[in-house]
Amino acid sequence: MRAAGRPGGGELLPRPARSEHGGGALFGALTFAVQRFCFRYQGACVSQQPKFTMVDAAPTPVGPFSHAAEADGWVFLTGQMPTDPADDSAPLPEGVAAQTRRVMDNLILVLGGLGLTLDNVVSVRIFLTEFKRDYEAMNAVYKSYFLPKPLPARTCVGVTGLARDALVEIDFVARRP
Repeated sequence: MRAAGRPGGGELLPRPARSEHGGGALFGALTFAVQRFCFRYQGACVSQQPKFTMVDAAPTPVGPFSHAAEADGWVFLTGQMPTDPADDSAPLPEGVAAQTRRVMDNLILVLGGLGLTLDNVVSVRIFLTEFKRDYEAMNAVYKSYFLPKPLPARTCVGVTGLARDALVEIDFVARRP
């Protein structure tokens, strides 16, 4: 069908839904395929509907959301809490360093379920409940996951509270190669 008002006579064409990206099934990722459409402009697909993924090995979400949403090669990982992926009811680790380590490991589980690694991460947001007290300790753990590689862009902000009384929450934006 013709897309009204699209310069160059672009068309909206249905695209087949896929249930995984390169090895996602190996990590137990469950993808909810949304009816996907591709806007074709001069023969190239320039947009697609998002797809939402839950990763079996990752922690149970603390709210009603997917572990990741993806569109046009961009992958948005939901902020992870320092919860135990094997036991959602287990107490959180003590201290911001241990919680940062758990959060980073949880994010790596989600990345792995999507067939991605830390090398695909382009942007990071970090939320700390005790910014002045915990910033340096969090940074020491955080940089151990990325250095000596080039570091992704990052924002770190202080917040008044996080779910489950966590000290830190981190989310990622990644890009498929």
